[in-house]
Amino acid sequence: MSSPIVIKKYANRRLYNTETSVYVTHEDLCQLISENVPFIVQDVKTGQDLTRTLLIQIIFDLESKGYEMLPINFLRRIIGLYGNDLMQVIPPYLEIMMENFMTHQTEIKTFFDDTFGGYSPITQMETLHTRNLKLWNQIMGMFNPFKDN
Repeated sequence: MSSPIVIKKYANRRLYNTETSVYVTHEDLCQLISENVPFIVQDVKTGQDLTRTLLIQIIFDLESKGYEMLPINFLRRIIGLYGNDLMQVIPPYLEIMMENFMTHQTEIKTFFDDTFGGYSPITQMETLHTRNLKLWNQIMGMFNPFKDN
């Protein structure tokens, strides 16, 4: 994997792509994300990694523009997990689930493109949920040495 592009964030909130030597917008960064181009965002003065904060800002911007992908109850539950004992388990779990979803998303799209008939989004989501739940149970089983396998 290639080294990530370094995006410098200035005090005036401008973002500078050090690879192309141009200022970029959130939309430009969304394009990089959709092309799977890795990047990091650093404060120009301190070098502090601001990638997480910027990505959250991009999500906020998209949600504010009407791309409401994150359900309110999901957001509430995520917020409720901050400070919880399980907080350290959630990030790797979400990473695995997103990878799992992306894999199945491609399969579902291919199925839909190939057949057009007999496609049931509810059935596909139930199947995906069942697989995710099974994977979650396997992950949690790794943390419980007393569980029977």
